[in-house]
Amino acid sequence: MRRILIAALLFMMLAGQDLAEQRYALLIGNEDYPASVGPLNNPHEDVARIKDALIAAGFPAANIQVVNDATQSEINLAVAGFSSKLKKAGNEGIGFFYYSGHGGSAEASGVRANYLIPAKTPLTGSEQLPILGVPMSGLIDSLAAANAKAVFVVSDACRNTLPFTSTKGGATDKGMVRVVKRSGLFIAYATADGATAPDDGSFSRALATRLKQKGLTADRAFTLAFREVAKRRPGNALPFSTDGLTSDIYLAGRAIVPKPLVVLPDDESQALGIAISSGDLDKLHAFQRQFPNSKSIDLVNRYVGELTTERAKASAVPMFMTAGDSPIVTPEPSNEVSPNCVIDTGPYITFFDWQESAITPEAATILDSLVAHLRSVKSCGRFPINISSYYSLRKIDEENIGYAERRAIVVKEYLKGRLGSDFNLPIITSSNAAHGGLASRRVEVTLGPE
Repeated sequence: MRRILIAALLFMMLAGQDLAEQRYALLIGNEDYPASVGPLNNPHEDVARIKDALIAAGFPAANIQVVNDATQSEINLAVAGFSSKLKKAGNEGIGFFYYSGHGGSAEASGVRANYLIPAKTPLTGSEQLPILGVPMSGLIDSLAAANAKAVFVVSDACRNTLPFTSTKGGATDKGMVRVVKRSGLFIAYATADGATAPDDGSFSRALATRLKQKGLTADRAFTLAFREVAKRRPGNALPFSTDGLTSDIYLAGRAIVPKPLVVLPDDESQALGIAISSGDLDKLHAFQRQFPNSKSIDLVNRYVGELTTERAKASAVPMFMTAGDSPIVTPEPSNEVSPNCVIDTGPYITFFDWQESAITPEAATILDSLVAHLRSVKSCGRFPINISSYYSLRKIDEENIGYAERRAIVVKEYLKGRLGSDFNLPIITSSNAAHGGLASRRVEVTLGPE
């Protein structure tokens, strides 16, 4: 017993190591400005919208820091702490910095630089930005020094309500200019180069929608958001970005591509021959689905059970084992997935004994193979587990329907027990009428995207 406890504790310690992406976000929304700068109405709402989108995309809420109406020192301290978190996360760190508020650019010695304007700052002209503003260059340098896997720097600034104008007579100082590409950083601006934007929340709404969309690389999500914003801007002015990412980043997870449904010939004997001779579970499942009342269904069900058992044994990897008092830990198999996850949508078909709702050993084997598959595609994101239980059309009464409902519940609880609390997939149950025989004693489980 002591050996088992030691092994379990060691495994839990290993499981707690930084083996996956660590995501952090810093969101700053500044509204409180003096009259010389001009107050804003939407930055707090912008920040709340981006926060909700990041949580939906998989950022832990506890790792998202929100700072509203931040002064110069508060911005600098928040960025310094944010950079330190990413530095600690190392190659597994994903950072997202978002700023909504006033910003602008100033020229010195022939070089124009970008600045964030802190809240409560009595700024009266762009020449004061180098002293009273927060230089974007310093912020970018700090985040680049963290050497994280990827950092997103988003400036939703350059409001056209900023009172001062360029010393050259235009609105140039209200806008921001392009910066040099930095490895690992994606730098995005809510406006076109040197342009301004209204305080209307249009950029944060478009970006929030795309950030939580599965199957989009981050650069693609920003591009689609830029296009949506451009449609609302004079002259279709497109926001711009500087992309220094070194790998594809899927903020909301990879797309779920259901496995194509196998369809057998309509002739039952021909379909049976194809299914049995193939030794392919997809073709056998197709036969179960197309010919649930076949005289050969028992044979097919047994064959499915045998193949499922073989597959489960072949894919089984011990989580840990002990030798004497020293635990030997075997790492879990990699959950690395292709750019688009391929989900075996099923159906996973189980049969119950007549007027029984207890799971048979054969059904347990099939459900265990489903659990193993769910664990292998855990990184693919959320998708529903659909449980359909059947009752006979020949006897539609409360008792018969009750068996179907109980069987669906039993399968649901079995899966929940096997998957554990770390799985949070929606499980949907339903009861349906079917023709008599085995077809009316089956429960089908399918997986599918929301």
